[in-house]
Amino acid sequence: MFDQFSKSQQLINQNSNILIIPGEEINGDSLGSMLALYHALKKSNGAEKNFHLYLPDDIPSRLQFLINKKEIERSVLPAKTAIISINNELNNIAALRYEKQNDKLKIILSLNNDCAVQYDDIKIEALSLNYDLAIILDTPNLINLGKIYEKYSEIFSKIPIINIDHHKNNWRFGNTNLTNPNASSTAEITKEFINFLNIPYDKNIATCLLCGIIEKTQSFRKPQTPPIIFRLASELISEGADKELIIKHLYKTKPINTVKLWGEIMKNLKHDRHKKFVSCLIPETVFQKTETNPSFLKQLTDDLKENFSACENFLILWESRNKICGIFTTKRADRLNETERFIKNALNSVNCEIKNDYLVLQMPERNIYRAESLIFNLINQCI
Repeated sequence: MFDQFSKSQQLINQNSNILIIPGEEINGDSLGSMLALYHALKKSNGAEKNFHLYLPDDIPSRLQFLINKKEIERSVLPAKTAIISINNELNNIAALRYEKQNDKLKIILSLNNDCAVQYDDIKIEALSLNYDLAIILDTPNLINLGKIYEKYSEIFSKIPIINIDHHKNNWRFGNTNLTNPNASSTAEITKEFINFLNIPYDKNIATCLLCGIIEKTQSFRKPQTPPIIFRLASELISEGADKELIIKHLYKTKPINTVKLWGEIMKNLKHDRHKKFVSCLIPETVFQKTETNPSFLKQLTDDLKENFSACENFLILWESRNKICGIFTTKRADRLNETERFIKNALNSVNCEIKNDYLVLQMPERNIYRAESLIFNLINQCI
């Protein structure tokens, strides 16, 4: 890892406009790691370089305490810009105006007498964004960046990338790859990188990193949490990390709509003690009734794992615009990869991929009960 740290440091030193991006699935680890690195790099290079954050709009409310909102507002990616160029070397164009009609924008040219504009005189080009390095955290591949990759894919083919991640299925897509599948979290790797850069901690950096570690180890209750994590957490607390603030927001404070959704989940819960399996179906009307959306479900799945500690396998399926979506997670990490391969081989129509220790499912099925029977039976063959 020393070589990768060194090469990453060189990339940061060589570039001035640096974009820092978390994975599409925002959690305490992805957000905490990104913000910690952002604050650390600003602290050591802020006068010489420009660091820009990209964040989606729907950051979970329980993580908002990490964010300096003024800072984020200054750091959001600008809207993509297109330039329409019209050849006017013969002074054909006297005036220009535009009109909006329903879903169309009409650009109207007033031409000088006996003049015309040909198709070849008009050119449309995208205005490129001025970044020369991307640092991507807590995502196994570029596709999992979601909307930003779809909208700005040209960025990632033109500039170098530093890839920081702990997932076992990371594609090592970066020019440098700070990846460690044995790390508890991306925050653990980020902390190691900040140490390598010899950047001193402050309360903000330490709190962001500790949030990532607490989130991914479920407040140190995961059975596979190694002893070194307690030492790392202790170091961060000694640097000013506010553990009580983190615990309060991650675990003790739940918005009323989250509590309502939890109630609906408990109503529809199925518990198979023999298979150590907990599952739940959520009709689309439940999200409307509780004023929530599917982004709430991953945290509630973690709550299920905590409340049903004797169970190993957890499945939630929900209706979403003429398709059925789902998340499956298990306390046996080896089963997750096996289950993904099995479902892909058994059903071409089911979209499934592993994201942050969850198997995310989508299937073109309108009947949630038929979908439950199909997915449940497939998963049962793997466990």
